[in-house]
Amino acid sequence: IALTIGADGSIQMTQGGAAKIKPLTANEGKATGFYNRANASDAIITELEQTGTELGQFILGQIPMTNFARSPEYQRLDQAKRDWISAVLRLESGAAIGESEFENYDLAYFPQVGDSPEVLEQKRRGRKLHADSLKFQSGAGVSATPSTTTTLTYDPNTGELK
Repeated sequence: IALTIGADGSIQMTQGGAAKIKPLTANEGKATGFYNRANASDAIITELEQTGTELGQFILGQIPMTNFARSPEYQRLDQAKRDWISAVLRLESGAAIGESEFENYDLAYFPQVGDSPEVLEQKRRGRKLHADSLKFQSGAGVSATPSTTTTLTYDPNTGELK
């Protein structure tokens, strides 16, 4: 735990942070980075899941050079899917990702037009399984990432701890 007092008298308490860990192996370091990417992308994918099932957005995506016509949400979803696939497959293969491999992962793990709520849940579980595998491979790397840090700030004007 670290306390920092600001010039205005505010007190900031930071709990957690980078723990002292032995140096990661090359694979653990890679897995940590890929896990963080997949995890961050999955949060966006889950948030925008219903956007991926919209027929109009799908049709627009089949026409060349129509990305400008897609909604910002669909564009964010598409980017997050690509980042997730890259993170998962890069560690598995270490090579360039082929178009057919990308399409297969897109269909297997991400919302598609016509997916039922049960299929969407199954795809979420599949993404989580991949992320958990990356987390396991990262060893102690994940515990040292910034996402494990909790920061609380004391506001002297209100007396609140936020």
